[in-house]
Amino acid sequence: MASIYILREILTPVVKGKSFNVLWRNHGYYSSFEKAVELIKDFAELSAEEEAENGVNPFEMPVGYIIEQQDIDVHPTENPYSNCWLFDYKGNHIDSDRLPGSIGKPFRGRPQKYIRLHVGDIVGVLHIDNPRIKLGVVVETPPTPETFADYDQCHPFLHMVDEDDCYNVAFSDRSDSMEHPSMLIQLRTPISTDIEKYFNRVLKSYTQ
Repeated sequence: MASIYILREILTPVVKGKSFNVLWRNHGYYSSFEKAVELIKDFAELSAEEEAENGVNPFEMPVGYIIEQQDIDVHPTENPYSNCWLFDYKGNHIDSDRLPGSIGKPFRGRPQKYIRLHVGDIVGVLHIDNPRIKLGVVVETPPTPETFADYDQCHPFLHMVDEDDCYNVAFSDRSDSMEHPSMLIQLRTPISTDIEKYFNRVLKSYTQ
């Protein structure tokens, strides 16, 4: 089945609150993952040169890139397959998973070495169709293969798919949601002490 690869750049202003605007800059559609990655390297080099010459743009600061794979020529009765890869602003691949909404394959845990974030990390939560990012704090990491030994004993009929490959993130309104790894970014600018203290209190409410 044929696929296309959509390349987007993620730009944000300097963080001053618990949510803020995000600019999705579309950099085109490509016939292969490798071609999209090559472009990411070029854009990252250009951004580094511009920042070295002019400083960081406080209103449109590059924080990363996303490559989204989408099947094409899919019959409406078939399940579209959609992968997502996250790169940092320097062009380094840092995460990948299935996109929300894809019908997944059986999931048996994310290996520990691929768990990028930790409980207590403050992250920006992306949604491709949303022009805003919300800050949240990680309160639970994805299950690892080792955790399934316990699941199999306690819940022998539990079946997980790769849509369950998620972090649990809590927000400033004390709500929480399961978020895919490729939709979570760590910000380039320091978070204020007040915001950090606030999310520490949110975290304690989940861990006590």
